[in-house]
Amino acid sequence: MKIKLPSLLVFNEQKQKVLFILVLGVCTIFLFLPLFFHMYAGSFMRLSGDDYCYGGTQAQYGFWEGQWYAYQNIGRLYLGDRYSLNLAEAIFNLFVPKIYPVFLGAGIILWTVSLFFFLYQLTKYMGYQLHFLELFFLSASLLFFTLYVTSDLSQTLYWVSGMATYLYPLIFIDFLLGLIFWAARSFNPAIHIPLIFLTAFVGGGFSETTAVLQLGCIILIVLWAGLIGRQKKQKGLFIPAMIAFIPTCGSILLLVLSPSTQDRLTVSNHPSAIETLYLTIKFTAAFFYHVVKDSPFPYFLIALLGIFYSHIKKVIYKIANENKKSFFQIGWIGLACFFLVAASVAPSAYGQNAYPGERALFPARFVTVILLMWFGYRVGSFIPSPESIFGERSKWLVHIISLVFAFGICTYAVRATSPISAQFPKFQKWAYYWDLRDQQIRQDKQNGILNIHVMYLDHVIYDVVELTPDPSDGYNKCAERYYKVDSISADLPGWDR
Repeated sequence: MKIKLPSLLVFNEQKQKVLFILVLGVCTIFLFLPLFFHMYAGSFMRLSGDDYCYGGTQAQYGFWEGQWYAYQNIGRLYLGDRYSLNLAEAIFNLFVPKIYPVFLGAGIILWTVSLFFFLYQLTKYMGYQLHFLELFFLSASLLFFTLYVTSDLSQTLYWVSGMATYLYPLIFIDFLLGLIFWAARSFNPAIHIPLIFLTAFVGGGFSETTAVLQLGCIILIVLWAGLIGRQKKQKGLFIPAMIAFIPTCGSILLLVLSPSTQDRLTVSNHPSAIETLYLTIKFTAAFFYHVVKDSPFPYFLIALLGIFYSHIKKVIYKIANENKKSFFQIGWIGLACFFLVAASVAPSAYGQNAYPGERALFPARFVTVILLMWFGYRVGSFIPSPESIFGERSKWLVHIISLVFAFGICTYAVRATSPISAQFPKFQKWAYYWDLRDQQIRQDKQNGILNIHVMYLDHVIYDVVELTPDPSDGYNKCAERYYKVDSISADLPGWDR
């Protein structure tokens, strides 16, 4: 005797698709939750360390002349060769202090939008039909895991100079790649040439690390289009990629040939080309070694998420298995990941002759997360559907396992908010006393007091120096120029009360 299930429990193809999208939507909300916590923590962001120096140069020389002066002369106190970073800091300083609470939030929103744009253009180019909630889910997943696997986010997220150096160029790279794939589908010279050229040029001027990474992405696209791609569709990538290649190379030359860079290079020894290549490969291997040794589970979860997403989508939408020839793409993904990580660590190998610091590894982690999820997606597309092996009833098992996995992802995202919220009290305290100190300096200046003594504040961002009791300290001198006073000494008590 067969038991007839109620109609609500009978999942036809349409109901399965609706459930799939709803589950992805719920997961997206939970994955964005830690990002909102980061945005709230970032609302307590204030000036620290190099921020005073960028602001001081602008206060002394003006908006445009200050950027030119930094590019020409400043290479040791901070890196003035980074012309896009100089511009971003100059714009930021036009609106301080009102822009403080929204700076990080704007960065995360722009990063989400640019990543969504890139994924949308990539999937359209490849012929995939994705619901907009799927694109938001993928964007949220990539952002969440990139931030989660980064061991120290304070310099990258909560420090203006660090965020503008390593996070903002990723926004430009995502947008640039989206423009390239858009142009490959329907090239319009009047729109795409200026957009691609300007995006590549500005994006390449934030830091040497991300400029070489951007160049690496373009080289891979050119190789895919020119050497590997045989279809007309892949050949269409070549022209927009070459349009991006020229300003990217130009931006790297501007960074390297800056007088401030040349001045900095004269005081340190740098390896030869062969030694730089050896160190780059060594540091890249060390990066992946630490990935496996220090935090294997999150990276494994990233690949597993790609497998689940791909396989469930294939089962629900009845997508055929990939052919065996496509299996070799998995190997290409691994090589691409190694190449792009090597591109991002190469500037540290040459410029510092040392393994990159955590904030300089942020772009490499982003690349690894993206390609690991793509690896998982490709693996999932080769796994045969359970119903082809065990019959139609196995669909229920697949749905149950998928819901359990989705619940696990949501739980994982909620747990990730705990260490972020633990920083709130200290950030709030620091922002409160920083604002009081800022008001005191401005009030003293207005009253004609130009040799100012203020409260000493603890630094809340790792390895970023605060103002010190010594008025001759480099950052105190930068703050002196920023506020246009004679001297500043952070020697008064109050932080510990």
